[in-house]
Amino acid sequence: MNTAAIAAERPPELLSAYHFFRDAGARTPNDRVTPYNLNTPLYSDGALKFRYVYVPPGTQAQYRDEGVFEFPVGTVLIKTFAFAADMRQPTENVRFLETRLLIRRAEGWVAYPYVWNEAQTEARLSPIGANIPVNFTNEQGQAIALDWAVPNRNQCKGCHDLAGNLTPIGPSARNLNR
Repeated sequence: MNTAAIAAERPPELLSAYHFFRDAGARTPNDRVTPYNLNTPLYSDGALKFRYVYVPPGTQAQYRDEGVFEFPVGTVLIKTFAFAADMRQPTENVRFLETRLLIRRAEGWVAYPYVWNEAQTEARLSPIGANIPVNFTNEQGQAIALDWAVPNRNQCKGCHDLAGNLTPIGPSARNLNR
């Protein structure tokens, strides 16, 4: 893991600089990057979501009965949004659109959106967000065309706001207890 990239005031231009994944296409996580799923994920235009958490060595998240766990400084929550060409076969021909990072700093959480290239080999920082045209077949067999909106850094707070602070919303005991 590139802890310097995680702690950097200015984030790396490329997602690969963090070394969260073993492969350029971010399909196989590195050691200490743990996949997780939520019991009740938010709906996002039917997108597939791949969630991971990185917690620095020698630290751990603190359990909370209510609300999101308390994560140590240096934690990164990683979420990639994707669509399969045919969502009836969600593991085949998957196209990554964006990967969002929430990084825990001493002063709080920061958000960084990364947009995937067409070749699916790299994601580039896009602090201003992006609009990505997407075409796929949905689970009912209908052809769907939409413009996927990657939020800019400020828009992340629209969903991740708690008392004026940027905060994770998914990793809680209620959402993780399977």
